[in-house]
Amino acid sequence: MLLAIDIGNTNIKIGVFAGNTIVAHWRVLTERHKLADEYAVLIRNLFDLASIEVSAIYGCVISCVVPPLTTQFMHICQRYLGITPLMVGPRTPCGLSYDVETPDEMGSDRIANSLAATVKYGSPVIAIAFGTATTFDVVVDNVYVGGCIAPGLGISSDALFSLAARLYQ
Repeated sequence: MLLAIDIGNTNIKIGVFAGNTIVAHWRVLTERHKLADEYAVLIRNLFDLASIEVSAIYGCVISCVVPPLTTQFMHICQRYLGITPLMVGPRTPCGLSYDVETPDEMGSDRIANSLAATVKYGSPVIAIAFGTATTFDVVVDNVYVGGCIAPGLGISSDALFSLAARLYQ
């Protein structure tokens, strides 16, 4: 089975897939200061509740917009699952190319959303994600051509800027 993890500013979405079928999924609070071991216990307990054997996980893909948690989740995969996760980013080979000035500054969540929309609906497509921010991303002929970010529904702009991940150099 494939473990998919989307680490967002407010929530972490976790899903387990058998082929194209989602076997189980959960949403937990993003806690920037939680340690890898603590998240590992949480994930193991979720697996136990869904009767999923850790040994059945053969791969993991991670999208993360919270830089301090990238290392934590890579550690979880390597130590507790014995696998190296695929980290989503603009250099991840996935069938999309990017016609934007600075693709290296794109959020992995926006790449994953754009790819998912393209795979599911074809191109051209607009992927809209409602979270801490509402994002709109446009793909034409499998080329990401741009998008925009707006404050999320029910989230003040102050909360957006205090919760949002910051780009590090």
